[in-house]
Amino acid sequence: MANHKQEQDKVLKESFDIFKNKSLHFLGIGDLNDTISDILSTEITETVTKKAFADKVFKKSNGTGLHIEWEADISNADFIRFAEYHLGLTKLHNILFQTVILSNKKPTNIMWESPSMLFKPTVIILSDRNFDKTIINIDYMIENNEPINELELIYLPMYSSKAGKTDYERLKTAIELTKTTIEDEAKRKKINILIIFLNERFVGKDVARKVVEDMKLYEDNVFVQIGEEKGIEKGIEKGIEKGIERVAKNMLKNGKDILEVIKDTGLSLARIEELQKESV
Repeated sequence: MANHKQEQDKVLKESFDIFKNKSLHFLGIGDLNDTISDILSTEITETVTKKAFADKVFKKSNGTGLHIEWEADISNADFIRFAEYHLGLTKLHNILFQTVILSNKKPTNIMWESPSMLFKPTVIILSDRNFDKTIINIDYMIENNEPINELELIYLPMYSSKAGKTDYERLKTAIELTKTTIEDEAKRKKINILIIFLNERFVGKDVARKVVEDMKLYEDNVFVQIGEEKGIEKGIEKGIEKGIERVAKNMLKNGKDILEVIKDTGLSLARIEELQKESV
């Protein structure tokens, strides 16, 4: 498996891809009527920027670009890397770009300057956000049948609790809120995966494992039961794998062609043939 930083980056970009326009509200950027209109190419050829490759950047309805990064601890080297990538994206698409960096730790610097360039991204420190106040706001929205921004739930455990809520309590609260705010079962399961996977590093594997087990998430076929030797990441991987195989079985039962099942699920021919025998 890729290192945790890469996986966090993947979760970040996947979640912003899924929630698109809600992401702008979560970030607190853009005009009221501004939305994400497209996912842009990131095929930058310069070797120096290739190291900063980000697999998803967005175009907003106002014609500007949005480059989002996750970085747990922002160093000067990170700022230089992001500045190079910011410049590369601007040249590639010939539009103005805004770079937003999410972190749970305050950086020593918030900009990088060279003789030819001033790079000052928007840095959002999630630990500066108030967990307790956010919960009050969400409860109010639930009572008044107002829509909840699911991105808030995914990052909620990283917010600071002035009331002293523990890591376990914050993570468990975020999962509990998905049950009361998200009716679509498939969507709720996907968000639960994002919540656990993104926050596992910060609350610790033992805390994340306890939440998964106490809330019986593995019984929902989102996660398998996690043994000490497997760890939370393998539990998540196994849960996703089972979900894909379940989809493949349903497609086969509905008479879908094997080649179509391979294309839609990404499973190998050998595995699909095995599933086909199991479905008989």
